Amino acid sequence: MTDHETSTLHPVPDPPSPAASSSDVLSDDVLDTMLGALPRERARDGFTAAVLARSGVAAPQRARWPMALAAAALLLLVVGLGWREMELARQQRATEARITALRAEYDALARELAATRRLAESARPVVYLRGDEAMEFHLDLAALARRQRALDLRAAQAVGSDASRAVPALDQRSY
Repeated sequence: MTDHETSTLHPVPDPPSPAASSSDVLSDDVLDTMLGALPRERARDGFTAAVLARSGVAAPQRARWPMALAAAALLLLVVGLGWREMELARQQRATEARITALRAEYDALARELAATRRLAESARPVVYLRGDEAMEFHLDLAALARRQRALDLRAAQAVGSDASRAVPALDQRSY
């Protein structure tokens, strides 16, 4: 292939001769345009390694520390998540133990309240008024309430069966 055939394939102007004047020198814009007109070639696979092998320089190896750092970060993440899960499980067990204790205490209080109510209902409402060494006063509130209701009934009958004007009876629970 001659120089003329090459120039027809890739129309590139002839470079200036070394004896040319400064006005004949290519400008950066013209040079960029000329280089941009050239076809792009790809090197074959392994070209860089072959060139480096012939030159006696070892091919650059990828650094191992990014991979080690990523593995350490992953390990730290897994350990952290495992620890967090164990902590959540411990908190859950503690909460369930507190709930069980509260339920047991609630049940005990409910039984005690029911026993106290049964005792209050079965006891006779009596007030002990202490006097001196010779005398003590006992006031039976149930009997007092019955007597008050009887008096209220008589008063209502005396008014003329107008129950709305009668004085209400003493409530036994108010004592």
